[in-house]
Amino acid sequence: MNNADRRRTLKEKMAPDREIIVLPGAYDCVSAKLIEKAGFDAVYIGSYATSASMFGLPDGNLLDRAELVDHAKRVNAAVHVPVIADAENGFGNVVQVRRTVRAFEEVGLAGIHIEDQEGGKHMVGEVSPRILEASAMVKKIEAAVDAREDENFLIIGRTDIPWASGSVVVIVLAVPAGVVTKVLALWPHPTAIHAMVRTSSASAMTPAICLLV
Repeated sequence: MNNADRRRTLKEKMAPDREIIVLPGAYDCVSAKLIEKAGFDAVYIGSYATSASMFGLPDGNLLDRAELVDHAKRVNAAVHVPVIADAENGFGNVVQVRRTVRAFEEVGLAGIHIEDQEGGKHMVGEVSPRILEASAMVKKIEAAVDAREDENFLIIGRTDIPWASGSVVVIVLAVPAGVVTKVLALWPHPTAIHAMVRTSSASAMTPAICLLV
């Protein structure tokens, strides 16, 4: 299955009327192969997995775009199922977001997620997290969607509001319908599933995606 086929297959499986898709996280090529062998539909490669496996570093925005893309490229080449990667906050303004999308798409990935956290990542108690205003985040997502060449390359908007503030209230209401159709919420507890279902049901965005950590 080539990269275009993988993207199309994953997008079809993420249709609103389909069952939940579980994307286990891989940290290298071997773990990605094990995920594929176990029968999962896709593989997820996060920035923490990349930072820890490549350099033994924590998840604190310590890697640049080239390092994340390069690692994702190797993981993608090791398997035959779709791979979705963490693209942090797009690595800057809307111009940089466009470059980020092109970089990940060119190495064959099925999609990326872009977050609204601008700083203080996973450093509660040390550095206060900074969340991008919704209007600015929308512009990033619009730029990402416009930058892709394959319409099946998934652009997933991720909000860290639940993690940063402990609330899921109105996390998606400022995003115009049609701009983004998927929302990923970072929430360190299984209750996120119920919270995201309630939130997405009240908005134009479906299905919701929940990252459990």
